[in-house]
Amino acid sequence: MNLQTTPSESDDDIGRRLRIEIWADIGCPFCYLGKHRLLAAVAASPHAGSIDLRVRSFELAPQLPREPRPTVDVVVEMVGVPRERAEAMDGQMATTARSEGLGYLVERPMANSFDIHRLLKLADAEGLSFQFFTRVQDALFAEAANVFDHGYLADAGVAVGLSRPLVEQVLAGDQYADAVRADQDEAGKLGITGVPVTVFAGKTAISGGASVGAYAEAIEKAWAAT
Repeated sequence: MNLQTTPSESDDDIGRRLRIEIWADIGCPFCYLGKHRLLAAVAASPHAGSIDLRVRSFELAPQLPREPRPTVDVVVEMVGVPRERAEAMDGQMATTARSEGLGYLVERPMANSFDIHRLLKLADAEGLSFQFFTRVQDALFAEAANVFDHGYLADAGVAVGLSRPLVEQVLAGDQYADAVRADQDEAGKLGITGVPVTVFAGKTAISGGASVGAYAEAIEKAWAAT
C-alpha cells in the first residue's frame, strides 16, 4: 500500500497534523494485520494528508538468539504449546490475512529483532519509521525473507531512502540501542505489555489489531480533538 496519500482537508484544516504511533515488533502477526488495517483507515480518511505515522519499538522476545529459526519452532518453545497447536494458530492468522488481501507465509524465520529496531530508530530520525517497518515486515510475512540478515536490512534501508553507509555503520556498532530501550521503558510506563498498541495524538490508545472501522473512528475522534 502506498503510504503517500492525497490530502482533501478544508481550508480550516491547513497546518493541522495528527500523530499516530504504533508500538510493534517485526515478527508479531497481530502487528502485521493491525498495521495494514490502520493504513487502510488512514487512506480512507479525509485527513490522510495531515496524518503522521510513526512506529515505536517493542521487543516481544528479547531473549531470542540472532540466528533465525522457523517461527513455529519458536512459538512452541515460547508459548509452551504442542506443535500442532502452534501450526493451527499461525494457520488461522494466515487465513485471516489472506482474506484481507495480504500475503502470509507460515514457513518464515524468526530471530532477535534488536538490530531491526535500532535501524527503525535511524529511520525514525529521517521520518521514515513507518516506511522502513512496513517494507521489512511485509517481506517477512509475505515473502518469508530473512529480514534479520544485515545485508537484507541494508538493502531495505536504502529502498526507503536511507544512506547505505549510515545503515551499515549502525549495523556494525550499537548506535540507537539506548533509543530502543527508551521506547521499551516508555511502553512500560504507559502500561503496554503486548503489541500492537496504537496511540492517537498521544491520548487515545487501541490495543491489539483492531478493525479498519475502529481505527477510522479513532482517527476522526483524535482529529476532532486536535
